[in-house]
Amino acid sequence: MAQNYLPAIKDGDKRVLVVDGEPVPYCLARIPQGGETRGNLAAGGRGEPRPLSESDWEIAAALGRRLKPKGLFSSVWILSATA
Repeated sequence: MAQNYLPAIKDGDKRVLVVDGEPVPYCLARIPQGGETRGNLAAGGRGEPRPLSESDWEIAAALGRRLKPKGLFSSVWILSATA
């Protein structure tokens, strides 16, 4: 995968799980440390549990509606200005 650099990554990203078509109400926020842009834990990012925002819930629920009929357990990474 390749994508454009998104400046909001400095605030981190969130991993949201979707089980049986429903978002799990909490996510793992991955926060970059020390001027780094990578938030993954193996690269030194800090993991932090957070409740889903309304926007996160809407994104994950839309995904869940499409994936539930396929019987898929899934996750989605969300990047926003306020990870």
